[in-house]
Amino acid sequence: MNQEKQLLSRKAESCFTPAGSGNSGLEAVKNSDPASYETFYPNRTGTMISQTNESACDLWDRQMEAWQRCQARARRVRFTDWESEEGALRYWEQTWNFQKERITFFLARLMPLEGARVLDIGCGPGVLSIPMSLAGARVTALDRSEAMLEVLKSMAKKNGADKISTIHLSWEEMEPAVHLAGEPPFDLVVSSLSLIMLGVKDCLLKMRQVCRGEIHLLWPRSKNFWSQQLTRLYPALYGFDYCPKPGAELLVKAVEEIINQSNGNGSLDETATKPRLGQVGKAAKSGKTTEAVHPVPNSTYIQDTNARLSAGQSDELSVEEVTLTYREAFSSWEEARRHFKSYFGLSEGQQFSVLEGFLEESLRTDGQQLILEHPLPLVHLTWKCAIKGS
Repeated sequence: MNQEKQLLSRKAESCFTPAGSGNSGLEAVKNSDPASYETFYPNRTGTMISQTNESACDLWDRQMEAWQRCQARARRVRFTDWESEEGALRYWEQTWNFQKERITFFLARLMPLEGARVLDIGCGPGVLSIPMSLAGARVTALDRSEAMLEVLKSMAKKNGADKISTIHLSWEEMEPAVHLAGEPPFDLVVSSLSLIMLGVKDCLLKMRQVCRGEIHLLWPRSKNFWSQQLTRLYPALYGFDYCPKPGAELLVKAVEEIINQSNGNGSLDETATKPRLGQVGKAAKSGKTTEAVHPVPNSTYIQDTNARLSAGQSDELSVEEVTLTYREAFSSWEEARRHFKSYFGLSEGQQFSVLEGFLEESLRTDGQQLILEHPLPLVHLTWKCAIKGS
């Protein structure tokens, strides 16, 4: 046990860069961690490869796809917990009971909600959809997990939140002209910690297409406690390096690209905005590799944007940094071991020894519970739309 702890400690010293609190503001976020934009770990060797000629959106997709391959290789099955009602209910209970700080933070930036039409992308079990409904909003809650939506419906009924409609679909698969046909644009589009998406340019364009007010995105910074822990643990658990998800620094650049992208005469270049036909992203799900073709965004976005540019109007982006506290509770050591064995997909005795060392280092006792607690540095993006969506 002590030997494993020493091994992890040495790896930590060589791999970790402590996450700072940073300063608020757009430039501070974009410039605070250049490596998160220009480079990332593309494969198990951990070699940093610079791709500065890529757009931020393309780099996001490449890094997200590399992260998904890394997850599939390590755990074989992705989203397993989220696709079971037991896992979805646990996520609700953990978030509702121990992570209300994030809910309160996000809701405060959406108020007032009375009478607003809100689209909640990646809604999960309703930790935002339900309080938004109770505050008077009419919420459309979208998620790829049927189990999450079932828990949402159950909790909405239990809490008296009767202004929620649900869509069982991923945002990548969503086609507004088909799935939102006849619906007016939304006053607010929100996505909280749910941007695990390929084809991010298309996804962001579709958010803009269906919104006439503000788009609110919440996403972790590239350097955070959990990413650092995984950087420590992967070599010891699996024998290869961890490839991180793209961070908020890159998301800021991606949204900026979409807002600012124009050709020489001041209008949005339609060919640059549309994805290449037949562009395919591979995502490992339920142990299999599936193909998801990203649809071409509705051309209304191009027309509306050019009209806005001609009128001298423009969307605005503001950025806010915040460090919240992530908490997760376990009733016993056995529950914690069972949870993390499943999370990491562990099956060998040596892996269990590494996990045991991680749990002893990371969990603290609080009364009858064991608590995993760490700072969670986040970036909140507010994308203010100059004209209404389609």
